Amino acid sequence: GNCWPCNIKCGDGVYIQEQEGCDDGNKDDGDGCSSACQIENGFICNSTLEFEGPALDAVIKVSPSVCKKADN
Repeated sequence: GNCWPCNIKCGDGVYIQEQEGCDDGNKDDGDGCSSACQIENGFICNSTLEFEGPALDAVIKVSPSVCKKADN
């Protein structure tokens, strides 16, 4: 059957909205995206999802989450 996303792991830099709050490509705490791939207090994380090519054959390119301190 259809297998996307497959083998999703926290810290792999592939953000999957249904399973993770963020994924910045590492498992470090204190950088905005926790070791459990959840957005940490006081941070905002953005992830981008791009599609390339015709709709039926689109290649999905996922960028790691980019986290920054939220403005108080």
